Amino acid sequence: MTSRIFLDASALFAAAYSPTGAARELVRLGREGSVTLVTNQIAIEEAERNLTRKAPEGVAIIRTSLAALPIEVLATPSPREIQTLLPLVVAKDAPILAGALACGADYLATFDRQHLIGIDVTSLSTNLVIATPGDILNRIRF
Repeated sequence: MTSRIFLDASALFAAAYSPTGAARELVRLGREGSVTLVTNQIAIEEAERNLTRKAPEGVAIIRTSLAALPIEVLATPSPREIQTLLPLVVAKDAPILAGALACGADYLATFDRQHLIGIDVTSLSTNLVIATPGDILNRIRF
């Protein structure tokens, strides 16, 4: 069974921006079918906004990658799904965590050490691991 990896905006940004980084490696693994990649519309929109401001050339890369990849793009989580997560995570990251939970992700790939990495999700009865793309690669290496 392949690992399901939810990519947040920072991981999408890094995959578009850095051709040699761990996030791009996760995308490569997704392309070859070794992992299943998932994201949601909120993560894509945030990544595109950030790329537009910081690295405009990355917008075309992310759009091309998303069109070519076998990546599942979830709809925006419902207000109820988001609301239930507010005790665990800041409001702007609740839709990201909700997306990872909704799709049954094994991993949530992020660089957000301040708001996501390290939060305790055990109360949600999930085995979700929230980690950087590099840490995820270290865990899933075949």
